[in-house]
Amino acid sequence: MILLSNLKQFATKNRLIFSLFLLCQISAVLILFFSMGVYQNYNESKMQNQKQPEGLFDERTGEEYDKDDPSYLLYQLSYENSKDKPLKAGTVKAFYRDLLNFIPNKLDGFGTNCTFDLDAIFDENKVDAMQTYINFGYQLKNGEINCTDEYENLKADGWWKSGRYFTKEEYISNKKVCVADIQSINENPLFDGMLKYNKKKKKYYLTTNNTKYEVIGEFQNLGCIDIPFEAVDDNFYVFDSLTFKLNTPLTKNEFAKIKQLYLKYFSDRQVELPEIAVSDAEQVRFYNTNLIIAIVVAILVSINLILLFKYILMTRRKELAILRITGATVNKVRRLYILETMIISIILFIFSACFFDVFIKDIVLSHYEYAYVVYSLKNYCITFLLYILVIYIILNVLIYRHIKKTPISLLKGGEII
Repeated sequence: MILLSNLKQFATKNRLIFSLFLLCQISAVLILFFSMGVYQNYNESKMQNQKQPEGLFDERTGEEYDKDDPSYLLYQLSYENSKDKPLKAGTVKAFYRDLLNFIPNKLDGFGTNCTFDLDAIFDENKVDAMQTYINFGYQLKNGEINCTDEYENLKADGWWKSGRYFTKEEYISNKKVCVADIQSINENPLFDGMLKYNKKKKKYYLTTNNTKYEVIGEFQNLGCIDIPFEAVDDNFYVFDSLTFKLNTPLTKNEFAKIKQLYLKYFSDRQVELPEIAVSDAEQVRFYNTNLIIAIVVAILVSINLILLFKYILMTRRKELAILRITGATVNKVRRLYILETMIISIILFIFSACFFDVFIKDIVLSHYEYAYVVYSLKNYCITFLLYILVIYIILNVLIYRHIKKTPISLLKGGEII
């Protein structure tokens, strides 16, 4: 009865202090769990880095990637496509725009193949073996549009015949121009009546989806049409894998963001995500910084908890003096105060642990993938025992130093502890 009476008196007569005490304990528990997750993730990240040799390795063959290989950091996104629900260029363009805005300096290009005719995707008999592909995308270098390298590569490989390639302005201005393999178009029934030659201007014009494109350059033996990214009609049907090329590996946060983009645009298409090489260097520094912050905040909260309880003892010295005068021994008063504080601490720990597990844990795991190891019932129980033990030891020392004073010194205000 005395215990319940003391708790009620503490909560009603010292509402502000009691509220601060509750808030401080809840904060300490939440920060404790957060710190555990960050620390576990940081340690696991270091272990994973130590297991992996330097460089990037193909997970299938175990061979190190050759940075001079054209396929180095080149990734393809496969997806489910159907005649009932074909993928259109407008969706792909939106995905690529978001990708470019997110990691502009790490992209060296992206693109895919498409056609204006839906039957051309699913009816192989409609198009001859020399199908003419419509390519669209960006040629980039460190995030900047780069037309020169592509043009030089086409010439060096013998794919170029005449005319010129796109300018940077044509890539970004939605100007209706294209580079095409005229011979392949003329041999392909898919393009019957769509390619016209203007004798007066001495230029070819290609019309698809009621959009007229000026042919500014000509391929040879390549069997394709190139259209600048912004000039491609949104209603073209995309039938090939989406590709993008990086110049440096992604961090884990960047990879997680790209996965979110996949889900945003292709979640209904059974997307097969490529194995993307990830660098942990930046991420480890990020974990380390968060770890230090979490530990510092946890220490500050613990100090505040001790100082707050010290103030609580000082405000209750009259009550303590009365207990001593009425015959209560030092140990009896100590046990009374310890029990009342431990009851509050246990209830608050259980409440804070449940709150963290239900509302906060998933948020932490979305940023720290290895943290899940510490968030188990077993670890919650171990943490609970350690937390209560530490509080018990600290409170015993603090309370004993305070209550060992004589009732007279307590009534007078006592000395500063």
